[in-house]
Amino acid sequence: MKILYFALFLSFFVNSIFAQQVEPCGQVEYFNAIERNFPGYKQSLEKQYQLDLFQASSKKLNKIGPGDTIYHIPVVFHILYNNQTENLNDSFIYSQVKVLNECFRRMNADTVNTRDIFKPIAADAGIEFYLANTDPSGNSTNGITRTATSKTTFYDLNFSDEMKFNSSGGRDAWDPTKYLNIWVCDISSSGMDNLLGYAFPPTDAQFWNVQSFVPIDRQGVV
Repeated sequence: MKILYFALFLSFFVNSIFAQQVEPCGQVEYFNAIERNFPGYKQSLEKQYQLDLFQASSKKLNKIGPGDTIYHIPVVFHILYNNQTENLNDSFIYSQVKVLNECFRRMNADTVNTRDIFKPIAADAGIEFYLANTDPSGNSTNGITRTATSKTTFYDLNFSDEMKFNSSGGRDAWDPTKYLNIWVCDISSSGMDNLLGYAFPPTDAQFWNVQSFVPIDRQGVV
């Protein structure tokens, strides 16, 4: 689960974008916001990045082969809605899990567009996701929770993560050591979709030497 969170963090980290009038990319704002909340984050992240570059350049990367372990990850989607338009249909969630699996298993149709330089190492990640069928209390579930909220947006440049707590109009995480929590909510600002999404890596994840800084109940994907 921790390895998965790390992979997802990198994916969402690269794709977290602010459509600001002055700053077209939100990476700087993202870093600065986390640094304000967790001093030392940027220095630690840079250290990890340099370590990753060194390790990648000093070893040969191999494709996953037949017989390698396939990791199956239970997922729970927390749908937070202020109106019925935001209360997404189950079929939409199912389709997104399908897309996610196709991408992580490298079965998506656009693999034919892989650049030649990456083809020798482009690989099946060996990770599959499925909607959780049992909740933390042991009850049957379809892996989707639905919460009506009075909040019209959870947008916050300081990343206070109000969508992750019942007390602030969101939904508490299911045990992050057993589930991948994905919160689906409005994070627009002034009616504009400035932020597409973000994620935090888990504490003490394998191959991730940077301290996560955020409590376990905030780890997951928005």
